[in-house]
Amino acid sequence: MSGVSLARAATVAALIGTVVGTGLAAPASAAPNPVCTWQAQAVAAPAGLDPQYASVTGADGLGGYSGYYAPNSGDITLLRWTGGVPARLAPPAGVNWVFPRGENRSGTILVDGMNTATGAKQVFTLSRSGSYHSLPVPAGLTNPTGAAINNRGDVVASARRSSDDRNVVLLWEALSTGSGPRVLDLPEASFPTAADLDEDGAVLVSGGYEVFVWRDGVTTRLPEPTGAVVGRAISDGLVIGTSYGSSARSYVWDSRGGKVAYPERGRTAEGVNRNGLIAGERVDGPASVWQGSTFLAELPALDGRPGRPHLVADDGSVFGETFEPGSVPVQWSCR
Repeated sequence: MSGVSLARAATVAALIGTVVGTGLAAPASAAPNPVCTWQAQAVAAPAGLDPQYASVTGADGLGGYSGYYAPNSGDITLLRWTGGVPARLAPPAGVNWVFPRGENRSGTILVDGMNTATGAKQVFTLSRSGSYHSLPVPAGLTNPTGAAINNRGDVVASARRSSDDRNVVLLWEALSTGSGPRVLDLPEASFPTAADLDEDGAVLVSGGYEVFVWRDGVTTRLPEPTGAVVGRAISDGLVIGTSYGSSARSYVWDSRGGKVAYPERGRTAEGVNRNGLIAGERVDGPASVWQGSTFLAELPALDGRPGRPHLVADDGSVFGETFEPGSVPVQWSCR
């Protein structure tokens, strides 16, 4: 799932009108060591480039991660980090604007692409070896926008239906014998927008301040809290997000069992992995991690600069960015 802070991603992705989600995929590993110490380190930008314009949007859960370098919304370079060292990736043929949306365990990156001269948009997967594959979009649908890719290669995206100008969700199933995606209309949702994708193919849908999970043809609405809510990520059935009532607070929803819990003093929840490790911010400000709804630790500042997390990899790494003063990408690890 949806990769970049949400604020930075919203600015960069304004060209295609969507907020990045996070698409994480990796096998479960041991739960975080309760006696380890969280440490912050800067994520390197390509040599000679200003790190404030780099962001991480996906991780393979095995130590590798991917993202972009963007000094402005029209100039975006795809990046892949191996051993902490970034490499620039070429865009697909015929495309001059790209944006990464997530990465799975095999190192396949989900990429939005556009030819700005024609306005034609496509959704691609990019293999670790460097091969692009364009995902087919049914006739009558426009503005495809990727959201997440899972381990087995399923991809979820959003699109606009020309006949009635309504949003729909597209699900390309890697194990399907068909060449095109499944089109999910979700009449229960006023503005269905793909947010993330679980390993079992369950789709997190969050749009119009509503949250749903589509699983095996059944759509289930977040049972609580009521009011304006957003869903950020889903992993192993757990959905995390934020409620914007009289004051913001985070929630974690077991979408299989139905139970909703509230992370201790959690204000936002931005990322979750298959072990239930959640990253977000507390009501009193600091970036923090929880195990389910149980508070674990505050995430340390990098060189005195606090951070905002947005992505949790299945190896337990947390990615985000610093602020006040200046924004640079940061990785937190518990050792």
